[in-house]
Amino acid sequence: MQKELEVRTCTISQTAFHVQRKLRDIGTGITIIDDFTAASAQDGSTYTRIKILQYTTMLQLFSEVMNDYNTSLLKYHDKCLLLLQQQRSLLRRQVTSTELDHLLDTEGASLFVDNILEDSKVARQQLSDIESRHNDVLKLEKSLTEIRDMFAEIAFLIEKQVRTRTLLGTRTIKIKIYITNL
Repeated sequence: MQKELEVRTCTISQTAFHVQRKLRDIGTGITIIDDFTAASAQDGSTYTRIKILQYTTMLQLFSEVMNDYNTSLLKYHDKCLLLLQQQRSLLRRQVTSTELDHLLDTEGASLFVDNILEDSKVARQQLSDIESRHNDVLKLEKSLTEIRDMFAEIAFLIEKQVRTRTLLGTRTIKIKIYITNL
């Protein structure tokens, strides 16, 4: 946007210079009458009077347009300065008026750029930390799932051993009874 503004300002300046040169060329052939009265108007030809009138009208209109242009440039400058001051107040950063003028004249006219870069570095670091914690939590969850599965398998094996032990116990009792009966 700054580049586009500079291009447009340059184009307007060049056009204004060309118009001013053309007006100067037109004005060289005219003897300007400061006191344009009815008596002086009758002295010259109609062509000269029309030429003088057109020249003074164009010169006046050109002056008005250039004044409006300069006024709009000053308003834009003040608006940018106000924006920079608001940014400074948001950042709670002390910036002198000369620094503000320098920031306004440079292409990167934002106080936020430095803080955005710092904030993005901090955010990237925080994101990296969060991702590593997330990976740690996933590993922990996987380990807990494995431990749960292992305990479920151990519980199944213990239950199976209890059945086997009970079966062995009943068989040993039967064998004792059988041996004592013999």
